[in-house]
This record gives sequence, structure tokens and C-alpha cells, in this order.
Amino acid sequence: MSNTSFDAVDAFPEEKNVEIASLSPEMEFISFLVSSPLEDDFHRNDPATSARINALIRTIGLEYAAKATLLARHKLDVRNAAFLAAGELSQLINGQPWAANFYRRLPRRPDDVLVLIVYIRARYKKIPSRVKRGLGSYLRSCSEATLARYAGEKHFSLKLVDAVNLLHPKHSDALGKLVHGSLPSKNGSSTNGEIQHAERRPDRSPFALASAVRDVDLMA
Repeated sequence: MSNTSFDAVDAFPEEKNVEIASLSPEMEFISFLVSSPLEDDFHRNDPATSARINALIRTIGLEYAAKATLLARHKLDVRNAAFLAAGELSQLINGQPWAANFYRRLPRRPDDVLVLIVYIRARYKKIPSRVKRGLGSYLRSCSEATLARYAGEKHFSLKLVDAVNLLHPKHSDALGKLVHGSLPSKNGSSTNGEIQHAERRPDRSPFALASAVRDVDLMA
């Protein structure tokens, strides 16, 4: 993903109350990513929200939606809205050469995997194979220290070890230790670079995000 800058762009300059009806489908989708106030139990939301995002994805195109979702998660630290969009994409991108890679790149930290799994299972029951491959590859890339930090985390009763059992990623020493409960105790400090990065609060501008979408390479 390119290191696109999001500096110095005001969200909806001069028009703070832009009506949804006046937005293009692309900007409606991006505005959802940037500003939707979803709670952690968003998988229990009114299905009308999910249906609308699904319809927008079909309208704006799969690649555009995937690129915008990656940017929202990694550049703007958007979490729940990005995972709702990724959950809807999971049902639409079968056969796309970048599908598994999209899900490998989407998480910023291991518990992101839990959020996406919970949403897909709540809405669609079955996790598609392309999602399993991508999320499994991400978990396999995680170090022992990273897995140990999140091993005890739960998202609506789902833990990392449960995710490994659902996704069946290729073996790594770190995942083997997670499954067998032999990871080192997590360090209580927040010196992990991933955590520090997640705590930043960049400018969440829909216009900045829209202008950066074209620079994303889904195969990178």
C-alpha cells in the first residue's frame, strides 16, 4: 500500500451537513467508512445497514470498495465500519485474484481477525475459503510476542485459538505455541509498535480517502 498522505484536508469543507442523497455512491461508501458510529456489537445491527453497504459495493465496484476499506483500516484507523464492509465483500469477491490477499492485508492486529469472523458468521454463517486463506496467512505472519499480547482477548466469546481452529492456517512455531497454550506471558507495557500506531488519530477526511484510492495495489 502506498504511503499516501491525508494531511490538511478538511472533511466536507464549507458543507458540514452534506445530505447523503447528494453524494455519489463512492462518497456515500467512503463517508460510511469514515464516520459511521458503529458499536462493537455491530454484527447485531439492523440488517438494512449491511444491505445498503452491500448494494453500494455492487454499484461502485469490488476493487474500489476493497481499496477504500484497506485505506480506512490502515491509514485512518477505522475498525468496525471497515470490518462490516469487508464482511459484505466476502460474499462478492469469489474468483478475484486479489481476494485472499485483501484479507491477509486487512488486519492491523490479531484481534481484528476475531471481529471479522464474528460478523461473517453472524450474517452469513459460513466463512468463505478466500477469507480463511487470507486471515490465516495474516495470523501465520504474526510473531510470538504479537500473538501472546492478544491471546487472551475475546470478541463475543471468540478467542485467537478459536480463530486458528476455524481458519486452519499453515503451521508456524508461534501458532503451534498458541494452540498448545505455551506462548510466553504477555508484556503489560504498550511498547509494541503496532499498538502505538493504532493509538494515533489521523484526520478522517472522506475526500482525502477518496483521492487516495487509486494508488492502492490490491496485489501488493
